[in-house]
Amino acid sequence: MAEKKGVGHAYNVDFLNVVFAASSLFLFLSVIWMVWDDFDREWKNTQRRFSQLDYQVTQAQLQQAARSVDRNKASQLEAQQKAAQQAVQQNQAKVNELNKKLEDSDTALYRATLDFQYAKAVYDQDRYAFEAARADKKTDQNDEKLITDQANQLRALDLAREDAEAKKAAIQKELAQYTGKLGEVNKQLADMSAEQNRLRGRLGVALVAVDEHERLAAFEQEHDLSCPQRRIADTATRQLFREP
Repeated sequence: MAEKKGVGHAYNVDFLNVVFAASSLFLFLSVIWMVWDDFDREWKNTQRRFSQLDYQVTQAQLQQAARSVDRNKASQLEAQQKAAQQAVQQNQAKVNELNKKLEDSDTALYRATLDFQYAKAVYDQDRYAFEAARADKKTDQNDEKLITDQANQLRALDLAREDAEAKKAAIQKELAQYTGKLGEVNKQLADMSAEQNRLRGRLGVALVAVDEHERLAAFEQEHDLSCPQRRIADTATRQLFREP
C-alpha cells in the first residue's frame, strides 16, 4: 500500500495556532478591561454618593416640612372640610343638576366662540379685499352691502358669545352657593401640604436613583466584578484543567 504524502503548508501551522490563541486571549482581556474601565469611572462613584446624599437631605426636608405644619389650623380646616362635604351631600341633587347645566353651558360657549372666530376670519379676509378694491375704485354697492351684512352678522355672533359667557357665569355663581365653601377649604388644605407633596415627589425620584445604584452594586458583588483579574484567572484555570 502506497504511503500518503504529507500536504505542504506555506506557513508553520503550529506557530499560527499559538499566535491565534495569544491574540484571542489579548482581545478577551481587552474587552474585559474596557467594560470594567467604563463601569469604574470616578464620576459614577461620585454620582452614587450624591444620590444617597440627595435622598437623605430630601427626607430630612420632608420631615422638617411635616413638623412646620400648623396642626391646629389643619384640624380646623379638616373639620370645615367635613362639614362642607356634608352640606354638599345634603344638596347633591341640586349640585348634580347645576353641574349638568354647567357642562351644557361649556358646550354652548365653545360652539359660540368657534362660530364667532370662523366668521371673523372670513370677515377680515373679505374686508381686506374690499378695502383694496375700493382703493382701486373697483367696488360697487353690492360689494359694500356684502361687507356690511358680514359685519352685522359678526356683531350678532359676538353678542351670542357674550350671552353664553354670561349664562355660564350665572350657573357658576349659583353652584358656588353649594360647593364654594368646600372648594375654598380644599384649596387651603392643598396649599398647606404643597411643600410636602413636592418633597414626596422628589423623594420618590431620589429613591429610584438610590435603588438603581444598589442593584448595580449587588450585581457587581454577585458576579465578583470588584476583582475582574481574579475572575479571568479562575475561568482560564477551569478551561485548562477541565475534563475531556
